[in-house]
Amino acid sequence: MRAAAELRALLRAGALPRLGLVDVGMGARLSFESAVRVTLADLARFTARHDAGHDVSAARWCQLDEDLERLHRMTTAAHGTGVRA
Repeated sequence: MRAAAELRALLRAGALPRLGLVDVGMGARLSFESAVRVTLADLARFTARHDAGHDVSAARWCQLDEDLERLHRMTTAAHGTGVRA
């Protein structure tokens, strides 16, 4: 997952753009950095469950992939438009 690797690297470097609040579903909003942290934590949790032989539904993997791609697109767009990182 290229998007996850790039988001993780930006987070570690302190280079995520400051985009304000992000809709994370069901009416909840988090800061962009928090949304990235939560989504990466979900990836780690799903991967650990899968590696331990537990089932993670295809729908959950697909939603996680969509979330990662959306956050990555937001980062790419912000960096391309001069939003401060």
